Amino acid sequence: MDNVLNVNTQFKKKDIDIFLTSRKKPYLITAEQVIEYWDKKNWLTVKGEKIKSIAALVNVANSYLTENKRKECLLPAIDETNRRNRQNEWSQKRSQYYDQLEMPQWKSYREFIFTVRGRKCEICGNEKKLNIHHVKYINNRFAWEYLPSDVLVVCESCHRNIHKIPH
Repeated sequence: MDNVLNVNTQFKKKDIDIFLTSRKKPYLITAEQVIEYWDKKNWLTVKGEKIKSIAALVNVANSYLTENKRKECLLPAIDETNRRNRQNEWSQKRSQYYDQLEMPQWKSYREFIFTVRGRKCEICGNEKKLNIHHVKYINNRFAWEYLPSDVLVVCESCHRNIHKIPH
């Protein structure tokens, strides 16, 4: 399997292995998972273009697999939320949003989002005073019951701009 993996890519399995193991903080994804993901896509991006770098190759596959694992983990929590709603417990036990941000579930989720999306503002690139911005809110869902695709990592300044809060 040391040969080029597909006509649409110039990469070899050993190139992917080297990239995955050369990082200070290693990826949880394996070369085989990267190859399996891209084989399904015929090694082309959504736009039908060839992947230009190993970093892009690995990061896209890693994000996809991480988000799928997160979805699998979230399903029981979402089911539990729906159960609480049916029993009308939500209105009795509902925490205020800012109270939720002090809970350990939020702190764990926040670190997870930084791991998946990175520790810099997705708007300006700043790496200080980072916030997690919910792109949309879903009724009766805790702040940590969202997929990574439903939030953005933003600095405090960009977060204020999003919400039109004066500095």
